[in-house]
This record gives sequence, C-alpha cells and structure tokens, in this order.
Amino acid sequence: MLQSTRICDMMITIKLQLKITCLVLLLSSSFRVTNCKLHANVCGKEEFDAGGKLDECTAIYFRFDPLNNDLSRVVDILKGSTSLQTISLRDNAITSKEGDSVMEAILNSISVNSVIEIVYRENSLGDPGFLALASSLSHESSKIARVDLRGTAVSDEQAHMLAKVLAGNKHSLKELNLEACKMTDDGVGAIAQALHGNSILVELNISFNLNTDVGGIAVAQAVEAQVSVSGGLRIVTMKWHGMREDAMEALGNAARTNSKCALYDGRKKQTQSSWRSYTRKSEL
Repeated sequence: MLQSTRICDMMITIKLQLKITCLVLLLSSSFRVTNCKLHANVCGKEEFDAGGKLDECTAIYFRFDPLNNDLSRVVDILKGSTSLQTISLRDNAITSKEGDSVMEAILNSISVNSVIEIVYRENSLGDPGFLALASSLSHESSKIARVDLRGTAVSDEQAHMLAKVLAGNKHSLKELNLEACKMTDDGVGAIAQALHGNSILVELNISFNLNTDVGGIAVAQAVEAQVSVSGGLRIVTMKWHGMREDAMEALGNAARTNSKCALYDGRKKQTQSSWRSYTRKSEL
C-alpha cells in the first residue's frame, strides 16, 4: 500500500514538472528569428535561434498576449532593424495611443528600412499615427507598396490625410485595403476624388464602410475617370448593403466604361461578381 502511494506521488510530481517545463518553453519563445523572419509574441523573455539575426530580419509578425501587451518592445525592434520589408500587427486590439507610437517608429526608420508591406488590420490608430503613416507613404525614401487597414476605424479627417497622399502621386503604394473602416460619405468621397488622376495605386478595397449612395457613386466616378489615365487602378472592390439602386447602377456603368479595371462586389473569389453584369431592375 505504501509503495503504491509513493508511485502515485511520483507520477503527480512528474506531471507537474512536465507542465512547468511546457510553460517555461512557451514563455521563452516570445521572440524568435527563423530564416530571417521574426515571429514575436510579447509575453515573455526574448530568445533568438540560429536562423537569423534581428538586423537581418525581412519580415516581422507580431502576436501579443492581451494580458501583457508591451508595445515598447515592438518600437525598439523597429528602431533597431535595417532590413525590414513586412510588418504585420494584425488582430492585436492595439489602442490608438500604442498604434501612434508604432507608426511614428516606422516613419522614423523609413530612411534605413525597406518596408514594403504594413498590415495593421483590426487595431486602432489615432490622428498622430495616421499622420505618421501618411508621411511615411509620401517620404522620398518610401518603398511601401501595400497597406492593409481592414477593420481599423478611419475618421473623415484621417481619410483626408490618406487622400492627400494618393492625389499627389508621389508615393509607391500599389495596394490599399480600407474594408470595414467605418468611413462615411465624406471619407469615402475624399479617397475616391483623390483617385481621379491616380497613376500608381493598382488595387483598392473600400467595401463595407458607412457610406450611402453618395459614396458609392463617388467611387464609380473615380473608376470612370481612370479610363483616361495611364496605369492606375486595375482592381476595385466596392460592396455595402447600405447602397441602393442609384449607386449600384453607377458602379455597373463604371465597370462597363472602364474595361481595364475589374470592379468587384466582394473580395472572396468564390462569392464575388463583377459590377459589369449589374443592370437596374427597372431595365430588366
């Protein structure tokens, strides 16, 4: 009986040690460089493997522990790296103030980095952060070609900041995702107006915002205006249940007028359709 009790105690001890070991391993893998790609989870101490060095990283993907969200480490990494191409902070519930500091760090390092892609979806960003992002895009050293802000609230003022950059045609941005950014007719209209003379941006997703027919018609007019521009938009995604017949008819006409630009009503290939096939119900 005594021997059985000892064996049972030993098994419990071993299980406890295994759990502690697993927890230590989890916490110690917070920062890891693999093949010059840094996968970061800000919840424990830093650890780098032999796959690369921080100053050689080309891609950083951050995943935060919501109970220990230390953005200062992210900022330090951005300040210290010189070869970054991709920065992904998606789905981390970053606050506006925290996001501002990250965008300002990107701006401050833009002259020494080769950042091509910024993925910042499902986070918050304040006016200082948007100003830093806009300044990064228009910086003479900028190589940023893709910005994904899906699910990040964009105010009318912030939309105008982005619109000013787009209208200037002095940037390298090729793809912009503004899906579900809670933009009103004013914000959507500002972006659309800026694209009338656009010769650089190739792909735009501006679906599921808070615009009415006014915003939808503004996007349709931008697509039509692109007919006479060399280069420019090739893919535009515009879908929103708040639009009615006037906007949908305008989008259908724009899609038929501008044959070089694919105007879709959804981003998922299996469910999207072209606005070219849309005909006002009264005309059927």
